[in-house]
This record gives sequence, structure tokens and C-alpha cells, in this order.
Amino acid sequence: MHALSVRSSLSMALVVAGAVVACAPPDPPPPTADDVYACGLHADLEVPDNFLVFDKESEGLAVLIVRHWEAQGAGMSAIYSLAAFAITREGTTRCLNDTALFDYENSHHNWIDQATAVVDELTWTLGIRFQPEDDPVTSPWVWTFPLEAKDDAGTSVVGPVLLDLVEGNP
Repeated sequence: MHALSVRSSLSMALVVAGAVVACAPPDPPPPTADDVYACGLHADLEVPDNFLVFDKESEGLAVLIVRHWEAQGAGMSAIYSLAAFAITREGTTRCLNDTALFDYENSHHNWIDQATAVVDELTWTLGIRFQPEDDPVTSPWVWTFPLEAKDDAGTSVVGPVLLDLVEGNP
């Protein structure tokens, strides 16, 4: 008895003793930050504009934002506007640079900033937070990046999910 394996990009079959047993195609790889990089929204930025890339592979999410530097804020903070937003969710990547769909809320030292974008009738809110991990007196301060999507009724559809920073300086 001999076994022969035949593979293609669409299906896989195993032939055993003259019988063909069909197998399902392999699952596609989970979305990664590479998907949002492909939008090219971060290319050719002028100083001091910047971009941040986040992902949460276990949730199938990746996000890239481009922040346009508007002015110097109080202390060491910067005043930003949101210039571009890309998101990968459930294998689909959306690349947006229509600033009418965006909002960016600045904070003192940029420690509690918030980027908002409307994508396919969902309002996505990405927090950019530098706060104590737990207890404000004894805990170390850490960066966290919660992402949430709400529908028009304000119902949470995704998240909040804590994303991981892949690239950039918050």
C-alpha cells in the first residue's frame, strides 16, 4: 500500500489504496501588522508627523494610525490630528485617509489621547494611554492601547481589546 499526497492552493486530497479522501483547505494565517502596512499610509511622512502600528493577532486585529503634528502643546505634549487610519479585521483591511471620518483627542503630555475613525458604519476608538498599571501610588506606569468599535446605537461590537504596540513612539 502506498499513500500519495496532492496539494494545491485550494484543496488537499489523500489517496490511500485507490480511494480519494478530501481534506479542507488550511485556515488562512491570522492578520498581522503586515496587512495595515500594505496600505502605504505611513510612507513619505514629513517630520514631525508619525505613525503607530498595533495588533492583536489572537483577535484578528491590526491597526495603523498616522498622526499629523499640528502644534506644540503644554510642556512636552504635541497637538496632533489624525491623518490616516488602517484596520484589518476578520481578514479584511480598510485603508482610510479621509479626515472628515476622523477625530483625535489630545491630552496633557499625550498620556490619555484618543483616535477615532468611522469605518464601515462602525466608530472605532483607539486609546493611547500612559497610566498606572493598577494602583496609582505603587504600580508602575505602562502604555496601554484599548480598541473598541461601536455601532450607530452606541452598542459595543468589538472590544474593548488591548492591542500590542508593534511600531512607533506613543
